[in-house]
Amino acid sequence: MPQLLIRDIPDELHEWIGDQSYGLRTSKKEFVLSILSGAWKGEEDFPLFADIETPAAPPAASGVPFTFIDLFAGIGGLRLGLERVGGRCIFGSEWDKYSQKTYSTWFRDMPEGAIRNRRPATTTS
Repeated sequence: MPQLLIRDIPDELHEWIGDQSYGLRTSKKEFVLSILSGAWKGEEDFPLFADIETPAAPPAASGVPFTFIDLFAGIGGLRLGLERVGGRCIFGSEWDKYSQKTYSTWFRDMPEGAIRNRRPATTTS
């Protein structure tokens, strides 16, 4: 099952989730899933979430989408930044098997091995 990591939530919301889950004797995960499930089905109104605005995606720096290759990719930190400004990765390369595994988990895209093992494309006339 894929995991979801939520970052940068306000302290008071984090505390509220903890208090509510403790009061219901559930884990924070189970509590948040129950809220999301209820919101998805439209069964309840959650006024606590009314003030939270969904941030808009930042515009591309150049104003137009672009493609890039992710050489020496590591776990994909550069890719994250480039995708946030409108980029689309068309190739990735990383030699470390543990970094490849993390990269693949995050992006559902397995980077190729060491770039020095990559052979140039040949053209035929």
